[in-house]
Amino acid sequence: MRLSSFDHLIRRARIGKRSGVESNGTEATDHDAEARFATRLRFFICQLRAGIGHRPPFRLHSPAHDRSVREGHAPGEVDGEAITSDEIAKLIGAPLSKLEERIYTLKRRALDALIGDKVLAKEALKRGVSVQALLEAETRNVEAVTGQEIEVAYRQQKGLKGDEATPKDQIRQQLQAMKIAARQRAFVDQLRTRSVVVINLKPPTPFRIDLKIEGAPF
Repeated sequence: MRLSSFDHLIRRARIGKRSGVESNGTEATDHDAEARFATRLRFFICQLRAGIGHRPPFRLHSPAHDRSVREGHAPGEVDGEAITSDEIAKLIGAPLSKLEERIYTLKRRALDALIGDKVLAKEALKRGVSVQALLEAETRNVEAVTGQEIEVAYRQQKGLKGDEATPKDQIRQQLQAMKIAARQRAFVDQLRTRSVVVINLKPPTPFRIDLKIEGAPF
């Protein structure tokens, strides 16, 4: 608003005070409020006139700038100069990419486990048995661990741990458990092929560094 507009408001306040007829207490109160408003307005105009020609201690931003900050295009600023998301990405791109890959791997493993649980539950319901009974039936014919397999695993561990190698009976149990787990995974994969499984989880975008090779020696 221009100064002339402020002066116009003051004149209106003054005219209202002179022409008003205080016929009751309400009108008198209104005139008092107008008078106080006119006084504060004159004080504000004096301050405004005194500050004309001086740069304000803050920076006025355009609507486009304010909108970009609100929308997250400028995560930070220093004296009005924006720090962009691209600058942050260049600084932490490589380690952030590795972290995103690890998070994706964890999510994918959890997703695969949940899918396996669901297809097993559906198959158990179809057969009228529990999931545990279903798995036991499918792994009942898993071949037992042979003495040769135990000896190979024992020698490998002894070469790494020396005298602290795992006892052979414990190695037998470990190898047998691994065989059963492998058979269960194969069974789950088979059930998945019979179901309509949709994976909507997307892997992260690989981090790429833009190299400027123009003028570089070869």
